[in-house]
Amino acid sequence: MAKTVNTDLVWAGQHNTQDARVHVAVYDDVKFPGRSVVILTEPNDNPGTSVTNGIEMIVQQVVQEYNLNPYNLTIIEHYPPRQGRGIFGNETFDVVTFEDIGVGAMPRRPIWRRVSPATVADAIRTGADKEGNNDNGN
Repeated sequence: MAKTVNTDLVWAGQHNTQDARVHVAVYDDVKFPGRSVVILTEPNDNPGTSVTNGIEMIVQQVVQEYNLNPYNLTIIEHYPPRQGRGIFGNETFDVVTFEDIGVGAMPRRPIWRRVSPATVADAIRTGADKEGNNDNGN
């Protein structure tokens, strides 16, 4: 896998109340073009909607902006160790799949599955998590 995107993305946030930020890292599979791993990291200083609460909108924007195949994605939601804004917690990683995802459509009904840092490293290396999931539930 080759890292092709490593940037902060500003998005409208839920209900367009305040801009929100998410760090986006995209790893594209060089052996199997069209397969990607997307890591969405919640910045500790995000002023708006959390990654969890906006996952559908964020994934739709990322798929469109970076021309990704929504059927061949492994999406990982990442929260670094949290301190500040009254929120404290350990680092977490979750693979997010959707019951309904398609080209140009808003993904619907997300499902989160907690995974280990080793699983994330394996996904970046191979394009799938340890259970072999890379098809977003479809």
